[in-house]
Amino acid sequence: MDYSEQSQTKIILSDIGKKHILDNLSQTSLSSDQKENLIIDLIKILNDERSLDLIEREDSNIFNEDKESLFSKHNELINIAYGDNESFLTFNINNDAVELLAGHLLSQKTLLFSEISSVAHEYLILSNINPVKYKGLDDSLIIFDFEMTDLIQKLHQSLRNPLANYVKSPFSILNTRAWVTKPGSVNIGPNAQHTDGFAAGHLKLMIYLTPLNDDFGKLAIENKLLTSASAGACVIFKNSDVPHNGIPGLKYPRICIEITLLRTFINCQQFHDSHPNGAHYFNLSTPYLRNDHLFL
Repeated sequence: MDYSEQSQTKIILSDIGKKHILDNLSQTSLSSDQKENLIIDLIKILNDERSLDLIEREDSNIFNEDKESLFSKHNELINIAYGDNESFLTFNINNDAVELLAGHLLSQKTLLFSEISSVAHEYLILSNINPVKYKGLDDSLIIFDFEMTDLIQKLHQSLRNPLANYVKSPFSILNTRAWVTKPGSVNIGPNAQHTDGFAAGHLKLMIYLTPLNDDFGKLAIENKLLTSASAGACVIFKNSDVPHNGIPGLKYPRICIEITLLRTFINCQQFHDSHPNGAHYFNLSTPYLRNDHLFL
């Protein structure tokens, strides 16, 4: 569907789209009336965002308080339907997957953070990082020029079942990036304790392709230290609510993949290129309207 043409009209859920959302809601304990009201509220939020875009069409990539409020209202609907998430959950992928992913990453080109931090993306807003920190990030991290390949799409699909009990709702995958943390790095960027400040409803999944221990590095999350884990350890967490930071290894580089998710009423795969400094979508409606057969 042509987004420019679609932006001229009101968003309407098709009969197929309504059935799709209701099928996803069938696992909940909501009444029929509650489900109907949720769908009405969802379409209102999407159209409110459409109205904002029409008003601000000359600079539609500005993420302001009004748009942030729509993400919050959307997440309230998700919580009504599916409940909230715990702070974090850990699990593991198998050794074969770790070897495949590590081999894939190590075959990719690398980038300097200072070269790509402000390069615009069609769908994603970028993390706001002070240029003063660029050199420290380049000294501490090796950023992969991450490409969406069949292997990564298969990884995304394979993670949906392990993530289902934690995420609880359908979800959209919106950015995937990867980097190496050099041993002995300074506490800057992901190595400094932080929360991400994303709009409501987002989660992050970290996949560690090297062990979590003193030599390779560890993860501190919500005042807990994750260590003594084999390669393939995964952590899914509320990245804007839970304080977290990486701890560089004493001897060896640590390799990780980071996947950003948004809880939604429909599932959506990542359909676009990643960005090494990508945060989340400008528009809440992006994963919904990507499934254009669900909307008129």
